[in-house]
Amino acid sequence: MTNDFTDLRDGKSFLLLPRYHKKMVLFAIRRTFYDEFIEYDEILGGTIMEENSPIPLQSPKRTNNFYRRRNTPTYTFMAWGAFVLAFGFEFGGIYSLEQPLSVRGYYAAVAILLIITSFVLQKVIRDNDEDGYLRELNPHHRKRNTSAFTFLSWIGFALAVLFEFVGLSTLEEPFYVVGYYAIAAAFLIVTSLVLQKTVRDNEEDKINNGTFEA
Repeated sequence: MTNDFTDLRDGKSFLLLPRYHKKMVLFAIRRTFYDEFIEYDEILGGTIMEENSPIPLQSPKRTNNFYRRRNTPTYTFMAWGAFVLAFGFEFGGIYSLEQPLSVRGYYAAVAILLIITSFVLQKVIRDNDEDGYLRELNPHHRKRNTSAFTFLSWIGFALAVLFEFVGLSTLEEPFYVVGYYAIAAAFLIVTSLVLQKTVRDNEEDKINNGTFEA
């Protein structure tokens, strides 16, 4: 894809893109080439749009439905609710664990590490994925994460998981107790990833809706 929009004039290559990528393309054009956007507004709102296109025929500036938010309020509430429940299950179980304070402190510290590394890893993966598309539009786009930081985010997450489950494997408790903590830890990882994705979606949707409605 070139920066002079020549491959977007007939709309063929643009309309073959998945819907999410269409949004990324239009947002990147608006963000990277704001001064030239007015000149190409009619292209984006007219010639590349077809009657059966999933994108509205109006230009982004003339419709409030051009950018549809990705998460409903119900889904956002469920993401937060699941994270709070997972947090409660993990730390409630640690608090009631009949072990020395040093042992409970170890599991609490590892649980916090799981949350932090899950958030960081999800952010890095999404940054890198978006940067790949933006660099196709603009070769001078600067990546948000270095290769070293990406590597560290993966290593940090892997170590947190290793610390958690190695610690559980040595816990001198009945199997069903160990299983409870293992499930709670897995639940905490998944809800951390989902919550980070949801919060970022919502923040980006606010920016994008404000941009296209301006």
